[in-house]
Amino acid sequence: MHTGSVAADRPRQGITIRHLTVEQAKHVLNLLVSRDSIETRLDYMVGAIGSAHPEVVIDFLGARVRRERELKADSEGSHRYEAIPFRFHGSNEALKKVPDYMLKEMRRVMRTVLVSSYHLRISLSM
Repeated sequence: MHTGSVAADRPRQGITIRHLTVEQAKHVLNLLVSRDSIETRLDYMVGAIGSAHPEVVIDFLGARVRRERELKADSEGSHRYEAIPFRFHGSNEALKKVPDYMLKEMRRVMRTVLVSSYHLRISLSM
């Protein structure tokens, strides 16, 4: 008599989010950069990736901040885009793992954003 489920008896197909390689994690997160927002279910997925690759998540957040800045130059696209969710439920623990890297990268991103803003203002005033 068979008591287990068929799915439990078969080897699992595919790979879980936590077991992605760095390159696979980068690819998945790059697909999310253009999304208008990162809703809760995606936040938890990002958090799962961050449990193994916290630096990749931080780079992803930097890419979203840069994307938001690009969209602000085009007033049509920026009103819906939320670079960093107001609440990060799933990603909090991952971000706590590498505070020095997070601070360094966010400073670099903000420096880039501020310089881009400055150049945009100068070109618009000419």
